[in-house]
Amino acid sequence: MNSTALDRRLVALDFDGCIALGSNAKIRFAKEKWGVELAVEQTAEDVSPLGPQRYREMMDAVGRRTGEYELAPHCRESLEGLLDKGFCLAVVTSRADYELDAAKYFIAKHKLPIQATDVHNTQRGGKKSVCQQLGAVAFLEDSLWKLVELRGTGVALYFMKQPWNGHEQHKASQLKFIVP
Repeated sequence: MNSTALDRRLVALDFDGCIALGSNAKIRFAKEKWGVELAVEQTAEDVSPLGPQRYREMMDAVGRRTGEYELAPHCRESLEGLLDKGFCLAVVTSRADYELDAAKYFIAKHKLPIQATDVHNTQRGGKKSVCQQLGAVAFLEDSLWKLVELRGTGVALYFMKQPWNGHEQHKASQLKFIVP
């Protein structure tokens, strides 16, 4: 964590699904590897028809190929707007160590205002402890079950509505999470 994170309000963001969109890469991989046609709504782990083993295989392959990912619409402008309002930024991702460099590469390639030292991973674990250690005042995530873990921590929680998490959107709105 850099020293500015200690001095300023920090917003933590998930990488996959909030900054970088990999659903098209997942769709291509499933088609090429298994001949399975995935709809964008089937690219999240909890709704994928691939099953846990094939989903993990897909993510292990696709997670390292962030060159195939797309930058989320309005991402750069939103991050710059947060910086202009006095926030500092950190990424908190569930990625394993072997996938972290690909995420850092994507951020640098797109010239996003996030330093490589402010990209943190949890080795597929929860994000609560990292967000608390960083002193995050807000957390943006596209997976409700990862967001719910932070309830009651004082961190403002923001659920990022995406095509692949439609099954979670109603529940997120019931829990009073902001659904943009």
